[in-house]
Amino acid sequence: MMLADQALPAKDPVVTTDGFLYDRAVILEYIVSQKAEIQRKIKLYEKQKARLDAEAKLFIKAEKEEVARRFLSLNTLDTHSQASAQAAEAEALASLSHKRSGVVEKSSCFWAPASTSDQKFDKELMSEPDKIVRCPMSGKPLKYKDLVGVKFTNFEDDSECSTILQFIWNLKLPVYHVNSEQIKVLTTPQEFFHGLLDHIGSANKRIILSTLYIGTGSLETELVTALTKAVRERNVKLTILMDATRGLRPTVTTKYYSGIGNTGTSSSTGNLLEPVPFSSCHFLAPLTTLPDVSILLYRHPSPYKWIKYLLPNRWNEIFGVQHIKAYVFDDSLIMSGANLSHEYFTSRQDRTWIFKNSPDLANFYSDLVHVISQFCHSLHPDGSVTANKKDILSANSFVFRQKLHNALTSFFKSKYEESCNTDTSSTKDTYIIPLLQYGHCNIRFEEDFMQRLFKYLTDQVHSSIKLFLASGYFNLTKSYEKLFVDIVKFSQGSTVNLLCASPTANGFLKSKGISGYIPLAYREALIQLLQSFHTGVKSNCFGVCEYQRPEWTFHAKGLWVEGVIGRDGGVNNPSYSLSLIGSSNYSYRSLHRDVESQLCVFTLSKQLSQHLHEERNHIFSSKYCYPVTLGQLIYESNYRLPWYTRFMLPVFRRYM
Repeated sequence: MMLADQALPAKDPVVTTDGFLYDRAVILEYIVSQKAEIQRKIKLYEKQKARLDAEAKLFIKAEKEEVARRFLSLNTLDTHSQASAQAAEAEALASLSHKRSGVVEKSSCFWAPASTSDQKFDKELMSEPDKIVRCPMSGKPLKYKDLVGVKFTNFEDDSECSTILQFIWNLKLPVYHVNSEQIKVLTTPQEFFHGLLDHIGSANKRIILSTLYIGTGSLETELVTALTKAVRERNVKLTILMDATRGLRPTVTTKYYSGIGNTGTSSSTGNLLEPVPFSSCHFLAPLTTLPDVSILLYRHPSPYKWIKYLLPNRWNEIFGVQHIKAYVFDDSLIMSGANLSHEYFTSRQDRTWIFKNSPDLANFYSDLVHVISQFCHSLHPDGSVTANKKDILSANSFVFRQKLHNALTSFFKSKYEESCNTDTSSTKDTYIIPLLQYGHCNIRFEEDFMQRLFKYLTDQVHSSIKLFLASGYFNLTKSYEKLFVDIVKFSQGSTVNLLCASPTANGFLKSKGISGYIPLAYREALIQLLQSFHTGVKSNCFGVCEYQRPEWTFHAKGLWVEGVIGRDGGVNNPSYSLSLIGSSNYSYRSLHRDVESQLCVFTLSKQLSQHLHEERNHIFSSKYCYPVTLGQLIYESNYRLPWYTRFMLPVFRRYM
């Protein structure tokens, strides 16, 4: 790797905030020399300015004396000799004035005394020197403390994937390196449940569970029993992060957050454990009697705090929830889109990956939960909840959002700098990029990444790209719709395949009240997407399927990208594989309301690529996935919103 301004190898490379690469010793020498040069110029400038100020004072004094002498010469009876002397003196002063203005009369004498060394300063004052050290390439301010050390992994010059690797490094996001053998792809709910139990049983230091909520059934009881055993017998530190409105539903604990009529104290520290149906918090409160156990509740900041008292408890969740599903066990991470509830362990199709012995990834999510914890309430054994930082949680919505934005931005920046300094090995064939999205607080790392990824894919004229997108709650934003439509239009040989839940595989189908219409609204959103695809897009370049399986619901979400470069690749032998796994549904909620996180996994490993291919085939299985067309959906009478409610769909979509 060469330096930005010298054809020399970078022994200890560092990168500026603008992406220019330098050798640490060279750029440090440059900064020191520039500071010395700036000081020299400042001293010269100040010296010149002081001299010119002194000359200006003398000139003003001389002009005043000349005026006085002229007045005296006209109003005195002095002799002619005195007048001649005064006239000569006035002429000398005029000569000085001409010299000051740069006009010098020709002298009859061949030599006239004058200062030559400083003559160039007499004409004009030199400009004030810039006091800031600037990057020699970009011209922007340069500080040594802002330089980030980097490590490089060697690749063959003829590597087919060098361009996408360059794309990854240019993202300025944390990038972690693992061996493909460290990643295990799970495919069934039962594997997810037993994977959790196995990791709880082997954890010795820490367990961090970030989820929307935890169920209260028999399987969840088995999990809590295992957690209790880990804390008591092995002194494991346990932290659980949940959403407050979802975690406190449906008991009277929701009074504080959701506005159910108060029958007792209105304080957030009132006793909440009453003999009513269990909530997650009611179920987990006994855990907090154990040492080193923290149960954190994140509440989405509402611009109007009083609104929670007007809406039914479940409706408060429409404004936004904590939706991250990441489970840390010592130095291993289980990344999923699944919550810790009975249906996710038995009959709900989702995605789960295990990253074994990956301390960087585990620390990322452990530290992320720690940052979010400052903006949470903590649950206590008696069912009371208290603010971790009262000044933050009592602030208005704008202040809360600004502080959370600053905290998450600083966290991501520090993780990026850490990842740049991480030692890498050429034997590690897989690259992992953590992403975070919380549009309500203007945190948009996922959205920015998707925009840049699709631009990169569209520009690959020598590659054919196959994209597969799955979402249990299919409601793409207009910006994401455009990404998928454009890649089919402008990337020759590329295809897009979409998979969503059939209304019968949507968990809201049999819900009471207005929530029962949610699956129908998702069907209408799918119809609108297909209408945009039918405008200038060949029908053989995209396909849409719905997941339908008896007694099962569909909750899988994620993106698979298979790139074929040159002529050696094939449908089942991609040159590289990329997949996104996590909590995001790529919907309006995911982008603008909920706290989301997912991992972008890029691998050069043929073995891991095959595992991703098998996972994708399992989810897109023809056994449970049925192709649908625009005409079929339009003319189907079942599972459509009533015609008199469809005009409200643009409003509904912003909360879906």
